[in-house]
Amino acid sequence: MRLHRALGSVGAPLALAIGNFDGVHRGHQAILAAGIEAAREHGLSFAAMSFHPLPREFFAIVRNDASFAPPRLMNSTEKLAALVDVGVEHAFIPRFDGQFAAQSPDDFVAALVRMNVRWLMVGEDFRFGAKRAGDANTLRRAGAQHGFMVETMPDVVIGIEKISSSAIRDALSLGQLDVAARMLGRPYSIIGRVTHGKKLGRTLGFPTANITLTRRKPALSGVFAVQCRLVTRGLEGVAGIERIKNGTILNGVANLGTNPVVSVDGHHKLEVFLFDFAADVYGKRLACTFIEKIRDEQNFASLDALTVQMHDDVSKAKNIFAIGSMMDQKVDYKSTLNLPDTPFPMRGDLAKREPNWVADWQQRKLYEKIRAQSKGRPKFILHDGPPYANAAIHIGHAVNKILKDIVVKSKQMAGFDAVYIPGWDCHGMPIEIFVEKQHGKNLPPEKLMSLARAHAESQVDLQKADFMRLGILGDWDHPYKTMDFATEAEEIRTLGKLF
Repeated sequence: MRLHRALGSVGAPLALAIGNFDGVHRGHQAILAAGIEAAREHGLSFAAMSFHPLPREFFAIVRNDASFAPPRLMNSTEKLAALVDVGVEHAFIPRFDGQFAAQSPDDFVAALVRMNVRWLMVGEDFRFGAKRAGDANTLRRAGAQHGFMVETMPDVVIGIEKISSSAIRDALSLGQLDVAARMLGRPYSIIGRVTHGKKLGRTLGFPTANITLTRRKPALSGVFAVQCRLVTRGLEGVAGIERIKNGTILNGVANLGTNPVVSVDGHHKLEVFLFDFAADVYGKRLACTFIEKIRDEQNFASLDALTVQMHDDVSKAKNIFAIGSMMDQKVDYKSTLNLPDTPFPMRGDLAKREPNWVADWQQRKLYEKIRAQSKGRPKFILHDGPPYANAAIHIGHAVNKILKDIVVKSKQMAGFDAVYIPGWDCHGMPIEIFVEKQHGKNLPPEKLMSLARAHAESQVDLQKADFMRLGILGDWDHPYKTMDFATEAEEIRTLGKLF
């Protein structure tokens, strides 16, 4: 991947995705994947554009209000590494300063033209130019004028969670690392260089690796169970990974916060105690992955109280890893059971066996045999209130038919000749609308009726197969349908008697 600070041509037409890409979460990954696919489809090079500092960080300085800038999920180096991992060929990271913030939307579009952008992807809420004057519609109009396509990515949702950097920050701040990991597509981690500290931890029996934080304020704080590994450079995945102890990843416990017991400067620090490890890692870059939060950061009245708490933290972290290790191991529980040897299967396996049962019932004409053997019994007839012959069945249909089947079979077992006559309502506006969508409006009445009958018949066959698959016994070979000519004639005769 090539890094560009200026917005200019790279010698090839571009598919470009623009965004802060803080965290490179699953929403960002969807944008980048769409860009890679567009580049492949149109024969373009793929590029991503982000900013340094991020716009809100710049305006926080202008406003002299640090709270205006949210905590970063990753620093610029980590972001570049993540962009490499997803396949970005060119990364544009212009400096977001007063001059950049003051440019008009037309100035920014001119830069895109200079870059030879042919395809552009932005988020639906993307804004650009002085006072956020430009938006996705501005880009669409510019694209029509200058010959580049513009697409927007709708929100990516997992379950009921809208994926966003803000949502991830909220989850991290609450210690909901599993929620953050779902939205990121990976566990949250921080990479930093190990530097010399006050070395107080080793006097307490807990020597820690002090990791430099380039973020002004991290997105999470507290004491955590962590897993760590050395990386040769901040661009992890570019220069490769130097594994500790022949590829092992070290478990540990970390404090991320201001450490008020021994420090009064208010600066955030990441201090990691690695279990069963004593090698010199000063000057190395350490990737620290947060597995589970143990507690919030606390102040203690004395170092002795802190030491007692650290012993407890280590014990809890080791227990977390022990449980995780047990869950990762696959146990063949079948081999732990003492089951008798039987001539029939011990498992239901109904998903495979039920279709065979139903097919056997139909082949043996089980319903007809029951009717023949029930002659002379008191009659019970369930004449079905018909479903509508349009589209596949849903759960409401299934519940309706199963309940009726229970009634019929219970009556049969109670000594009745219990008959179930299925049927379908084949008339109505939805069928006509479907036909008009397929064949056009203003059809001759004869043509419309013919097509409507054909569609209704196909829907009857579709639904009948599903009802039979449910194991519903009935006279499926002779259902009543409201579109049968005999049925329609009888309806007219009945109406004639009434009126």
